[in-house]
Amino acid sequence: MQTNNPEKHVESTVVRHTQPLPIFLYRQEVKREMKITVEHYDEKVSIETKHEDLSLDEFMELVRKVAHSVGYGDKTIAEWFNPQEK
Repeated sequence: MQTNNPEKHVESTVVRHTQPLPIFLYRQEVKREMKITVEHYDEKVSIETKHEDLSLDEFMELVRKVAHSVGYGDKTIAEWFNPQEK
């Protein structure tokens, strides 16, 4: 049988921290690479670099390689990249 006897009532203690609890942040290594992929019908051609900070010339050279890999001919690619030489 329970009674409401105030003498037997035990109060719980609340502990308040004045210092913030430590937060651990982990930096995950993010791959910084570039990947160009062309999908056409059932073929998929990709080219990757180890870094993403390419100049426009380097990027366009990758596009040229992908165009060649997809099947465009040397003459067609050269005409598009060098229109003044037509």
